[in-house]
Amino acid sequence: MYCRKSLKRFFDHEEVFEITRQGFAFYEDHFGQPYPFGKYDQLFVPEYNSGAMENVGCVTFNESQVFRDPPTDTQRLVRAEVVLHELAHMWFGNLVTMKWWDGLWLNESFATYISFLAMSEATRFQDGWENFLGTIKTWAYREDQKPTTHPISGVVKDTDETFLNFDGITYGKGAAVLKQLRAAIGGEAFRDGLRLYFDRHAWGNTTIEDFLAPLGEASGKDLDSWAASWLETSGVNVLRPEIGANGVELRQDPDAADARLRPHRVDVSLFTGDDALSATRTWALDIDGASTPLAGDVPGTSRLLWANHGDHAYARVFLDDASLACVQERLSDVDDPLVRMGLWGTLWEMLRDGAIPPAEFIALAARFLPRESKPEILETNLRLSGVALARYAAPAKRAALGSTLFEAACNALTATETGCDRQLIWGRAIPPFIASKSDATTFLGWLDDAAPGALPVDQGLRWRILQKASAFGLADVAARLDIESERDPSHRGKKARFAADTSWPDADRKRGLFERFADPDDSADLLKAGMAS
Repeated sequence: MYCRKSLKRFFDHEEVFEITRQGFAFYEDHFGQPYPFGKYDQLFVPEYNSGAMENVGCVTFNESQVFRDPPTDTQRLVRAEVVLHELAHMWFGNLVTMKWWDGLWLNESFATYISFLAMSEATRFQDGWENFLGTIKTWAYREDQKPTTHPISGVVKDTDETFLNFDGITYGKGAAVLKQLRAAIGGEAFRDGLRLYFDRHAWGNTTIEDFLAPLGEASGKDLDSWAASWLETSGVNVLRPEIGANGVELRQDPDAADARLRPHRVDVSLFTGDDALSATRTWALDIDGASTPLAGDVPGTSRLLWANHGDHAYARVFLDDASLACVQERLSDVDDPLVRMGLWGTLWEMLRDGAIPPAEFIALAARFLPRESKPEILETNLRLSGVALARYAAPAKRAALGSTLFEAACNALTATETGCDRQLIWGRAIPPFIASKSDATTFLGWLDDAAPGALPVDQGLRWRILQKASAFGLADVAARLDIESERDPSHRGKKARFAADTSWPDADRKRGLFERFADPDDSADLLKAGMAS
């Protein structure tokens, strides 16, 4: 394992070694194949233009995975997933390789899915599926609703088209569909099918048919129609419970751009209770039509019907009116964290559809997130709150809504133990909430005075505070930036300073910097930092 000498003091390499060892043990057992190469090196390198690359026996990682500031447990979880993802490629991608680029999903969908499975079953990160739902599937749903969506296994005419498919469909949707397939055929059949696949195709090249055939043999199921519905089409269906004169039914609606209904393996659960909302009844369903009845009655109020318990289905899940009213009042009472993450996802999809205004999503975040105990749910939805503010809220309302989030965050910092994971998450979530010069001035003051709750203002947060101050053109920022550059002369510091400079609200300065962005001899790593500011 290698990193730059200057980063050695920050590198918690023992944790990376532990995750790697656990990944080796899980994959060798699950795939029925020993590690196929003579060595395995992991290099954390500077100015790397992607997250990681699975070179045979020598994986390169972006050195941002070496944490200079105290990491949250979610950051460690995300790094563990990247380590396991690249390790999985030694089997899926290197031992067995796709025949052509239309099989890219055989590499990336599978490595994404199996890394989360390995993480949840073989490491201390037992909350991986919450992160998967809040990040990977959210990414997939967004990409699958765009005009640029495409089938998981599509036609790639030449290598120029290949790079169009490194996206949320190939990584996210493909992984989510594999999760659904495993739920449908069973974990043992899925594992046994993978072992057959590697036995037959080690050191060879494969197609979609080569992958599905052993899974079908192990499960005793014909997967051709499943593949046609899921791998060769695009779009995402909607699932929602409906209460009518004939009782309760689960409705499936087609994607707006595709009239196709698809097969789903879903668990629909009823949550009730005075203190906690717990699953008191579950309907296990295999559906493929527009309507599926649910036997029995459900209460009219103070209950939640959730149509994707366990998060096996790849579908946008919406709520009946009574369930939505329950969530708006009692979201924190739902005792299953994966369901809570799913409910936040539903609220997010409702915002994107225009069914609820950004102000309502932000108000719910300010109300319920201070009570959230799971860091993955907290971090994901604080991030989405910032996106709601920046991309969906009307410009005239952003300052007030940003202040609502900033105030909620400051109160949470004060109410939380100094330096703990939750406090770090709240503190680092704040920069996107700063939407007024007044709040930017208060935020800048954290460099001089104690932050709320004695939050440790680490170097990364110091730069983000200064970037916000620069974006609002606050006085004496230039002098402060010079001081901060002396304090942090690292490559990360240079990128952060450049991002602050490009944020300054001056058209002439931005025009000059724009010309620099077109210079092919400048550092792409540095320029990307400025473009993102």
